Amino acid sequence: MLVVGLLQPSIQSADKRAFSLEDLYQLKSIPGFDLSRDGSQVIYTLTTSDLARGKRISHLWRTDLNGTPAQQLTFDEKGESSPAISPDGKWLAFIASRDGSENVYVMATDGGEARQLTRLSTGVSDLLWSPDSRSTPSVAAANALRASSDRPAASRTSPR
Repeated sequence: MLVVGLLQPSIQSADKRAFSLEDLYQLKSIPGFDLSRDGSQVIYTLTTSDLARGKRISHLWRTDLNGTPAQQLTFDEKGESSPAISPDGKWLAFIASRDGSENVYVMATDGGEARQLTRLSTGVSDLLWSPDSRSTPSVAAANALRASSDRPAASRTSPR
């Protein structure tokens, strides 16, 4: 009761105004995340808006659940989505359209340079790690991957 009484004067004195387009562009959202199997970290997509450019962009962030501050992992101007931590917790796969179509990229979960794993002109819509973390993420367009004979076998194996 005391807390409500203390807050009431500040609530009453707050200026009321309509929710504006600028307010909408200040909102952030987390449309996707992945929790490591051991529960020690979460990697999530944080979407922000750029009012001047009239667009929303998503980047990947990592938070260790021991209370350390969040760290931004990706910075590409086109953004990234669909984070997927490998079962061993060492690798992060995600979808980005850095070359035009959405493809799978992989990087270490603690950051570093991302490496493109797929080059599908039709793009990738989803991904999933193999249980042993030794092969690249499977994608919804798996048939297109198998049919692509011009891809070197090394690009379909472990990201290590």
